[in-house]
Amino acid sequence: MIELYAEHKTVRSLPWVYAHGQAEKILKIDMVGVDKESMLDLNTLAEGIYHCAVYNKATDMFEEGLIFFWYPPLGPIKSKGLVVLLSDTDSILYALEKYKTKADKL
Repeated sequence: MIELYAEHKTVRSLPWVYAHGQAEKILKIDMVGVDKESMLDLNTLAEGIYHCAVYNKATDMFEEGLIFFWYPPLGPIKSKGLVVLLSDTDSILYALEKYKTKADKL
């Protein structure tokens, strides 16, 4: 499972992948990152929906989530992604719509 953290000095950021809804609230920022030792490489990651764990610093625990990851057909950005919590239905539906349409703008 991919472990995600608020972007700061101790993690490697995931450009163009953003926390949304409750995930953004617990991270207190929309930019996410992975541990520097993580083997996750956005350059080779296939489009898809992936399980992840979002670190909640307030509780020192991880919460289950999903990463919706895609490549916009005409956009200037190589990839896009949204991170949402499994418990946040509204954000899942929002991310799913963006994923299905391969949205360039979030």
